[in-house]
Amino acid sequence: MEALLAELGPLLYGINYVVFLRAYRCPFVPDAPAEWYVYQALGPDVVVGGIGEVGGPEVLAEVESALRYAGDRHAGPKPVVLRSRRYKGLVRAVLSELEQAVAEASVVATFWLREGHPAYPVFWDFAFVIAGPAGGLVFVGSSSD
Repeated sequence: MEALLAELGPLLYGINYVVFLRAYRCPFVPDAPAEWYVYQALGPDVVVGGIGEVGGPEVLAEVESALRYAGDRHAGPKPVVLRSRRYKGLVRAVLSELEQAVAEASVVATFWLREGHPAYPVFWDFAFVIAGPAGGLVFVGSSSD
């Protein structure tokens, strides 16, 4: 996942548009709340504003919507990128890995940060905790100008 995101994020840079995509790995701890994974991934200085359970289909839909955001003539990814085979393949690969992680998870939650966001969200952002026996994943994405 990390290699896919490292390629996809810069590929989406466009007109007044920058994308931040990160997958933070943590060990799986049975019975740990979702908030524990956020602190493990992002450090003790973040302030979680809210956290809630979410279903796998909602995670996939929100991430796909963000990654396929077209913007407008003033801000957004370059249209030629959105039509490219590489972009489409990377989005499919990210969603496939995310779908597998969600399917194996016992904790799937969405959260937002009141303080300490690792980027500056403007157009869209998402933040999820996905944790199960295969490990913990804190997946954060946003776009800004």
